[in-house]
Amino acid sequence: MEHAHHHKHTIGAAAINLLRQYYWVLVIVLFLFLFKKTIVSALLVVFLMAIAIFSTLSTRMMNFNFGFELVTFVTIVLAYAYGPVTALFAALLMVFCSSFLLGRIICPITAGRYGIAVVLCLLVALFSGLDITLGGKILTIVYNILMWGVYAMVKGFSPIGLIPVAVNVVLNFFLFTSFAHQILNALQ
Repeated sequence: MEHAHHHKHTIGAAAINLLRQYYWVLVIVLFLFLFKKTIVSALLVVFLMAIAIFSTLSTRMMNFNFGFELVTFVTIVLAYAYGPVTALFAALLMVFCSSFLLGRIICPITAGRYGIAVVLCLLVALFSGLDITLGGKILTIVYNILMWGVYAMVKGFSPIGLIPVAVNVVLNFFLFTSFAHQILNALQ
């Protein structure tokens, strides 16, 4: 009888030691279970911001701005999902990181991009009552008009400067029509 009691005590002590040693695994599993939606949303935000930042590298690789960038789309989606303040923080971070990758941290066009990010996030508050597809398309046009103005002031007017505007508008119209609702739903 004493042997059985000792055996139970040993198993109990081993279980307690195991829990003490790996309690953090239980905490993580519980945390994931309780905050699954928040964690998935946070990972999606990080993923979206990363692809937006790296999307600007096409400019560096081709030494010409073709208007292929996802920063505008991600900024507007984040503004619809979390409000203009959060989107502004994300936009400024994306502009800084993409400018760093492009080697253009101190540049008049980068300064213009920061200013346009502020304007874009403030305007989202005005358009937040609109469906994200329509609001996103309107804000894409506003972004491109402002960005074209910055390029024209810095580099002078050129009809070639309309190429990135056209590409960016077409790209963002496609993204807002095809993916904005799904991403917005995943974030909320």
